[in-house]
Amino acid sequence: MKAFSGKMKTEMHYGIELRRASDLEAAIGAGVGFYNNRRITSKPEGMTIAEHRDALEKVSRKAS
Repeated sequence: MKAFSGKMKTEMHYGIELRRASDLEAAIGAGVGFYNNRRITSKPEGMTIAEHRDALEKVSRKAS
């Protein structure tokens, strides 16, 4: 969790002016959504985190 928080601070918040708590909540929600659903990583074979999780669930269901 600590690594995720550091990445989000580095990648998202620089250059953004947040005036209200609701602005911060929206920015965090957008950042988490991007991190989980659109950011492609090299470790899970070029898939997003969500795609990798879905692939693991399919394999798990087939093994059951």
